[in-house]
Amino acid sequence: PGRTLSAGDVNDSPPSEAPRDARTALREAWDKRVLAGRPSLTLSILDEWQGTLCASAIFHLLEICVQFVSPLVIRSIVTFVDSEDQNLPLGIIYAVCFFITPLLQCLLSSHFILHGRRLGMRTQGATACLVFEKALRLSQPASTSYGPGALVNIMQVDTFRFAFAFFHLNFM
Repeated sequence: PGRTLSAGDVNDSPPSEAPRDARTALREAWDKRVLAGRPSLTLSILDEWQGTLCASAIFHLLEICVQFVSPLVIRSIVTFVDSEDQNLPLGIIYAVCFFITPLLQCLLSSHFILHGRRLGMRTQGATACLVFEKALRLSQPASTSYGPGALVNIMQVDTFRFAFAFFHLNFM
């Protein structure tokens, strides 16, 4: 059979994807908002990663637009086949468009998913780090009032919601 996977088989994440770096970036955006008197986690996230979110939205918009091209290409091919005057170069162009349209749609969809998931994972990692740092700064009485279950719930469940939030945001 095959060989067993080892740690060396897994590629390292690029430094830009490390939760530590995402935490630092989000923390700086948060601090700027606090100093301005308008603290908002949502706006801090948008301040820091609006380029990635915009790229994701653009890829999704283009993907949706390309979905409407396929029926037009099919209709053009049917009209071309039914016509008396068939031009070979035009038929080749229709065939190439018929092939390229789903390929382009697949590429746009993949990039949309990649950008949405990347932003979600950055935000999840950054917020989990920030929650952990906040939990470490809590005094003993405050820490016991929350209990370990509440803090674990915030770190695991609530921050995990960011992983898919930006992916689904584009569907609204």
